[in-house]
Amino acid sequence: TTLNDSAQDDGFNQNLGTKLGKDVPSNKKKDNKGNQPDLSDSGHEHRNEGDGNNKAGESVTAAITTIPPKKTPEGGTHVTTTKKAEPSSTKKVIPVNSTRKTKPGGGKPSIPTKYPKTTGKPKEPGKKGNRTVSVEVEVKKVELVVIYESLCPYSRRLVYSQLRPTYTQLAPYINLTLLPFGKAHVRTERDGTGRNITKISCQHGESECVGNKIETCVLRVVKQTVTAVKIVACMSENSSPHTAGENCATAFGVQWSLIDTCFKEHGEEYVLQVAATTWKYKSDVTRVPIVVMNGKQGNYVDYHAQHDMIVIVCNEIKALGNEEPKVCQDERRQRRRRKR
Repeated sequence: TTLNDSAQDDGFNQNLGTKLGKDVPSNKKKDNKGNQPDLSDSGHEHRNEGDGNNKAGESVTAAITTIPPKKTPEGGTHVTTTKKAEPSSTKKVIPVNSTRKTKPGGGKPSIPTKYPKTTGKPKEPGKKGNRTVSVEVEVKKVELVVIYESLCPYSRRLVYSQLRPTYTQLAPYINLTLLPFGKAHVRTERDGTGRNITKISCQHGESECVGNKIETCVLRVVKQTVTAVKIVACMSENSSPHTAGENCATAFGVQWSLIDTCFKEHGEEYVLQVAATTWKYKSDVTRVPIVVMNGKQGNYVDYHAQHDMIVIVCNEIKALGNEEPKVCQDERRQRRRRKR
């Protein structure tokens, strides 16, 4: 069956009306008086009968709200405007956090930090929420130089009774230089073939020269200065230091073969270097041990170094502007008790 043009227009208009939610005029349907329906927006109400989204007989009313005029400070009035009240939205409104503050001049609101800064004293260690902060502090070190001999009884006693306990407790505050040479002498001679050879003679004989070489190699080979000091002190406690090197090195976990190789291949070379350094501090060594502390030397330094080295080292640490170590604080309290 073929539809005429009028029927086709009616079908198209009805479908369009369903999609747009409005009554579209039909060529056939008219009101009782024969007039087309009024589709203008001039009325206060507009009814949509037979809408695809509403049941028959229901209507959607769009109310028009009139805003009353307001007087301005100059005595005039604002122009009265009208606007349509929009139907209620199905979208969920999320309230804005009232604690957020907007920066002056607009911009994004500032969000409070999760962990705000606090003032006052930090919590005691062990309590919940306590934080440990490590701070690097520059330490000014004491320059400590000891000129000694491996077989000299005064030198040996200084090493094991004063130097060892002082350095092991205050190593971070001390730059230590040990020079096992003392009053030894260096001379050059010609051998049978006419070559120049260097000979070292020690105050206490060849055994002391051997001991000086071994202790020089200990200081060269052992990376940790604290361990090297302990090995040298161990040798000094023995009546024959030059024979105690292997046992002392093994006791502190150092391979004797490393020290022995150094002794055989570089011992004399390294001792000559120690001699040159010794003469920079004291060109003519007439007694041992000699202690140089931050460039200061003499009878006062030597005497206190042999009797209470930790005291004069603590004094120098404080004189350099460092915070007094706990070891020095404890030593100071003990001296006060002894004086009472």
